[in-house]
Amino acid sequence: MKKSLFVLIFLSIFQFDCRNKSTENGKKSLELSIGCPDKKLLVGDEIPVVFTITNRSEQLYQYDKRNYDRSGRMPEYKLQAKDKKGNVVADPRENVEYGIGGGLSGGRSYIGKGRSFSYEVALNRWALIKSAGTYTVTGTYSYSIPRDPNSYPDIGVILSDTIEVKSKPIKIKVKLRSNRQMGKYITSLQKQLRATQSSNTRDMLDKRKEIILKLLYTCDERIIPTLIDLIYSNLHNNDVFWAVEGFRCYLPKTEKIKNQLINIIRQRGLGNGMHSILEAYNCDESIFTEAITKSLQSQNLDIIAEAALAAQDHPSDEIMAGLIAVAKGTLQPGLTTDAGENACQRAIIAIACNRTDEGVEALKALLNDTDKVISNTTKEAIRRAYQRHPKYPERTDDEYTAILIPVAKDPNHPGKTLCIDGILRTRTEEGVEAIKNLLKNPDMDIPIVKTDSGVRAIRDILKSSESQQRNMLADYISAIYQDYPGRPLMDDDFPEEFREDQNEYKKKILERVRSWR
Repeated sequence: MKKSLFVLIFLSIFQFDCRNKSTENGKKSLELSIGCPDKKLLVGDEIPVVFTITNRSEQLYQYDKRNYDRSGRMPEYKLQAKDKKGNVVADPRENVEYGIGGGLSGGRSYIGKGRSFSYEVALNRWALIKSAGTYTVTGTYSYSIPRDPNSYPDIGVILSDTIEVKSKPIKIKVKLRSNRQMGKYITSLQKQLRATQSSNTRDMLDKRKEIILKLLYTCDERIIPTLIDLIYSNLHNNDVFWAVEGFRCYLPKTEKIKNQLINIIRQRGLGNGMHSILEAYNCDESIFTEAITKSLQSQNLDIIAEAALAAQDHPSDEIMAGLIAVAKGTLQPGLTTDAGENACQRAIIAIACNRTDEGVEALKALLNDTDKVISNTTKEAIRRAYQRHPKYPERTDDEYTAILIPVAKDPNHPGKTLCIDGILRTRTEEGVEAIKNLLKNPDMDIPIVKTDSGVRAIRDILKSSESQQRNMLADYISAIYQDYPGRPLMDDDFPEEFREDQNEYKKKILERVRSWR
């Protein structure tokens, strides 16, 4: 998953409206305690931890009763485990990027002073417990309180601060489960899962999720056949999400499993999510080219669509003919139906991501397609392709930059991110490289810092921000300056209307900034 998804998260922290209020003396108004109701835990078990949040404020505390998050875990509830030596147990998602979160509200609820509510979280979602021992576990609950709404009355945005409340640590003992016992436990879960396949009611889908998660928590290679079956048998089911997470987060990244995955793809093509699994196992680009080539020849539209999606991040001239055939609907008759629309759209985007003469000719033809979905998709794909490989100016606009810097450097201003964006996107290539290096070390001595006020401002923000904000800013910068694979479209491939006019972009930014004065 690309870092660009973090942009949404970074932007949201400046425009979050929350009705909860802090106490008069500014102290945290909530108290957190955690506990583990299961005292007979074995390695591989789901380890339940109950969060109990108590309101110590005179004000009512409002919270959302949601019970899921599209990211796979609800970020307001966090857990950390340490082993007997005090070492932090690895987070399953330590090296996995998940940028989209949130979900439909489960409804609002309130607790008054002295009242509590509880929520259960599996420790396994936050810590890879793979061996017996006694673990020290601490919980963190995050909530938001608004700042002074009159700070920026001209913008009309209520800023919020995120407050973290930590629990006192508790001890959780996990006993040994033998290899034979683990095998029996996994077999039992697999049998339970098969028994749920005849129904797709909401209750049964929730039950399936519970079983699949318990399989993941074993971190045992014997669950692989089940995960593969879920990926290839339930292409339109949330089961796939958890199966992919099993490979990316819970199973070891061994050469044995990697080779097993490659063999499966060679036989069956790319199931939904399989290209992200190959990425997690650091497969060579030659493997992606082979997998995409085979999958584009499949009779399964979902596998074709997955191949076209993979081709956007793993372009190759060898797969271009297949992508063009999919985009034009000539690969097979089914692609001209609604079922093939997703595959066609993804193929069009992939063609635009890696310029070839044949691809440009195909895109020009698709622009005039009688199907408006196809023609509109092609227009948007071309625009995205030009944005994917931006062209930076030869000189910076010092007057423009000077207007943005005061807002960009104001840690409380709700327009801060917009102005940082305006500075980042109008640096020279030398300035862009300087900012990339400053991300690694803000104290690095780079000559352009003295002459480019925009680069200097970004450096100052990186050095002065508190750690959480600094990390989010770093992710935001990395997303904007991400290096994408593939060849960029040429200026004369398509009319100027498909390319972003930087002068127009700067004009829009300045109009917003001046409207705040």
